[in-house]
Amino acid sequence: MLRRRPAVPPLLLLAALVASSSAVAHGQDSRWSLGVDGLYLAADDGRAAVGAAAGAPAGATYGIDGDGVGFGLALGYRATRRFGVELELATVDLDVAVPSATPGAARADTESASFELYLMEFRWHLVPERRFDLTLGALVAMTKLADVRFPTAAGGSAKLTFDDDVGFGLALGVDWPLGGDGGWLLRGRLRYLRTILESDSGAQDLDLDPLLLSVGVGYRF
Repeated sequence: MLRRRPAVPPLLLLAALVASSSAVAHGQDSRWSLGVDGLYLAADDGRAAVGAAAGAPAGATYGIDGDGVGFGLALGYRATRRFGVELELATVDLDVAVPSATPGAARADTESASFELYLMEFRWHLVPERRFDLTLGALVAMTKLADVRFPTAAGGSAKLTFDDDVGFGLALGVDWPLGGDGGWLLRGRLRYLRTILESDSGAQDLDLDPLLLSVGVGYRF
């Protein structure tokens, strides 16, 4: 199976972009920003076969069980009146449905796992002359689900492991200044990401394709 791996870490991409964009900065519209977001993630509720994972019964499946919540930290750079870039590091707690340790159980067990996202958004500011800053963005993201362990009928444990994946998506955002000309603002983002869980332990890959809703506060400087 051909696996996709990022050629350059997102932080290096951001550094290169900021360095190149500084030469075309648009005066006072060139601004850095910091943001803290609360994050809600709704993932595809599909299932995939566990397959050759050690200790899993024949026909066992795994998948994401329900939605998840977490938080993110964002760093943005406004290169021109119309164009900017933002990098966000986020983590979400997800419940993963795994094979039950009880033979013939009616439903799967669930195990909690951390899902990490490194999101880079290239943002187009639709109404730069207004205080209500509405943006449309293209996303590039690196994602990783932590290893998931589950008990086996023999009394031991087995593990599902996953590779990093690179996904792509779209984003709609809004920033609303708080008060006069201060730097504080309210942030809102709605993002859709196409990404998969690439198994490294014999299980089948699983389409994740999450919808992400975030609300938070930010500061421009």
